[in-house]
Amino acid sequence: MLSRLLPSTRAALVLAGLFGALTACAAQGPVRAQRPWQSLDLQLALRNYDDLDPVEDQTPIGLEYSSERPGDAFGWGIGFTWAQQDGSLTQDSGELEVDSDVYEVYAGLRRGFDTSSAVRPYLGLGLTLINVEADVSGPAGSSTESDTATGFYLRGGLRFDVSRSFHVALDARSVFGASLDFDVEGGDADHDQLAFVVGFAF
Repeated sequence: MLSRLLPSTRAALVLAGLFGALTACAAQGPVRAQRPWQSLDLQLALRNYDDLDPVEDQTPIGLEYSSERPGDAFGWGIGFTWAQQDGSLTQDSGELEVDSDVYEVYAGLRRGFDTSSAVRPYLGLGLTLINVEADVSGPAGSSTESDTATGFYLRGGLRFDVSRSFHVALDARSVFGASLDFDVEGGDADHDQLAFVVGFAF
């Protein structure tokens, strides 16, 4: 579903990441006086995995802390997401029912671009750790699958400052290089994600 809505998300983020790496080396422009530089953000997302059938479409929730002092070339952030998804998969032996939980911890650099308005675009890149746990039941019985993958992400977004301490944002992210090893069909934690963010600056 999400891959159809955002067919060029991954390519756009790659270009955005290259652009961000170049512009981050440039001199920082003037920043708004006394702007809060720490944020605590809540996320609700739509996520589509490349190969995690039958639970490839998920709606994770997340919490992220970020810090970006005015005048610094880069800020940083660390976050956690969780998603639960059920699905069914037909194999030669019959139909399998899959109940999955996906946990993610990520950390990386980010760069916000100050503008004269309340709209602040930003870019980021970093590392992610994804753990997938799945309960599988079918004609032959039930089993539990679990594996952990590491990868890296590129992201970009638009933050809208509603007030000095409250903001909302749209955040697009792609994860690369996260491989899983499962007996059940599917095993790639690479994904695209679009999140709606509500945050508090301090």
